[in-house]
Amino acid sequence: MRLSVMSSTIRRFVERLLTSIILGTLFWGIYLFCPARLLTFLLAAALLEILIFEWPVICPLRNLSCWLAAPFYPVLPFLAMVQMNEQLIYRPIFFFAFVLAPAFDTGSYLVGKTFGRHSLSVLSPDKTWEGFFGGVLAVLFILPFFIGLNVLALMFLTPAISIVALAGDLFESWFKRRVGVKDAGFVLPGHGGLLDRFDSIIAVVLFCYLLKDYLVPLLATTSIF
Repeated sequence: MRLSVMSSTIRRFVERLLTSIILGTLFWGIYLFCPARLLTFLLAAALLEILIFEWPVICPLRNLSCWLAAPFYPVLPFLAMVQMNEQLIYRPIFFFAFVLAPAFDTGSYLVGKTFGRHSLSVLSPDKTWEGFFGGVLAVLFILPFFIGLNVLALMFLTPAISIVALAGDLFESWFKRRVGVKDAGFVLPGHGGLLDRFDSIIAVVLFCYLLKDYLVPLLATTSIF
């Protein structure tokens, strides 16, 4: 039995890793080398897939209040993504959010799976404090590439982005837990659907969008773009 569980975990990890590599390569290839409008089209397609196939799974049709919330989550964050992608001045923030949220997720996942012992929340039993701090370290490692050794910005953005990314993940877990489902969709092998892939990104994008007037001059000092 234990061998079967371990085999299933390894298979899911491999599927998750391969899917992430393929999607990441496709996404950043389009971002860097294609017109912004193509990425906008893919974001719109992702939102439609979530609303048509995944949202009804975690938000039953009879739950009117849940559907009334849809314009604010997930539609509003996707509109913010589209605006930041389409406007040249905000594209660095778009890049910033789409690097740091997955960095937190990856650090959290790897450290949590390896060293996780202390559960962080009943909303997502697999989340651990060790994993959270692994995500914080991943953000702290990546951030200087964007803002240099700006100590004040590092002290503010490292915990803020980590907490926001975790909150986005837990918020989606709460939605799924309400209706007793583990995965909202199966379009991505090893992941719980597109919304599962976007949950922390959605939160970080909104956070960065609200701070865009602060982040634009801060990110203008970097040569990474």
